[in-house]
Amino acid sequence: MIAKLVVLLIVILIMTEGTLWHRSLRDKKKNLSDSTPPVFKVEKNYIPINDVYDITISDFIEYGTLLQIQCSIMQGDALVRGFCTRDLLSFEQKIRSEIRMIFDQLKDEETDRTIKIWYCNLDGSEFGDTDDIPLKVIITFYKPSNMNDKTKAIIKKSLYSHLQALIEIDWNEVNTVLKKCYEKDKRLMESLNIINNSWLSETGISDSAKNIIRHLCKDMAFFYENQQFYGGGMSSVYANLKEKYPKIEDVYLESLGHEFARDMVF
Repeated sequence: MIAKLVVLLIVILIMTEGTLWHRSLRDKKKNLSDSTPPVFKVEKNYIPINDVYDITISDFIEYGTLLQIQCSIMQGDALVRGFCTRDLLSFEQKIRSEIRMIFDQLKDEETDRTIKIWYCNLDGSEFGDTDDIPLKVIITFYKPSNMNDKTKAIIKKSLYSHLQALIEIDWNEVNTVLKKCYEKDKRLMESLNIINNSWLSETGISDSAKNIIRHLCKDMAFFYENQQFYGGGMSSVYANLKEKYPKIEDVYLESLGHEFARDMVF
């Protein structure tokens, strides 16, 4: 008798759970039908850089014992932006190293070697998103005692080359990185995450290529976080990635789309 009661109780529980599950699924579909899918943000002044850009470097501005130089990278009438702190760390290290090397060449051992680097919008206003740093770069340091016009020209030329390296993307390199990830035993998304999460220890990959990998990882995370709008399929994911990354070979974007679809099924 007790056994029959236990079986009956289990059957009732299963039927109740099934009813609740179907109701929640119906409500979820109803809610989704009234929702607007998130927009995959693709803006001309965000990474990746596809269009023509202009690098502007000001003349040196003197404030007593301080020298300041201002740089900006524009696409049309908009600042290039979409960088985060770690994108710019390597760039800042190179700038500081270059300027201090000039101090050494000038045999200046007395002047304070503090170098301040910060970023701002064109109108000088603050920006709140640390993943959306604009490339108006202000660099300030103490004036070496033997500074001359030739040295200033060398610094400006060096700054230009470092800014250029920061934003110019070698798509062959990016596709080579993706190919190596694709050929590993791990899934493509897992391999990209390894590069993204251990970026300091990765050697042989340019800063701009690492930036693309980081953005690709962020965009895939966007799809996973908004999976209910993509129905577990890869077509929307692939189409959106292709829109933003037209120069990445299809096989890698398709692979990411299939990985996304497989994760949604299971």
